[in-house]
Amino acid sequence: MDYLVKMNTGNAAEKNGKTQGHSEKKSAWDEDEPIYENGNLFLDGEIKEIEKERGYPMEELYEGDLLEIVEEQKGIMADSAEWNGNWECIEYRYRVA
Repeated sequence: MDYLVKMNTGNAAEKNGKTQGHSEKKSAWDEDEPIYENGNLFLDGEIKEIEKERGYPMEELYEGDLLEIVEEQKGIMADSAEWNGNWECIEYRYRVA
């Protein structure tokens, strides 16, 4: 970012401590994008117990139910979650920073 500011700053403006045609507003490039990571929660022998407790098979649970399970099991407040029947796990995404 400093390189772009220096490119767009004239010599007279540098001497005066001002930039020509630029306000002090931050651009979209200045703001930190949130960083997300993906994870898998393998439930192994717990699937039958969870299905009995929730009253539905894993593939029929709503995302909200899966998010609750991730929070209970991993202590992570995930942003999204879905059941992967091939791997018998909950795939989830959570914000790191």
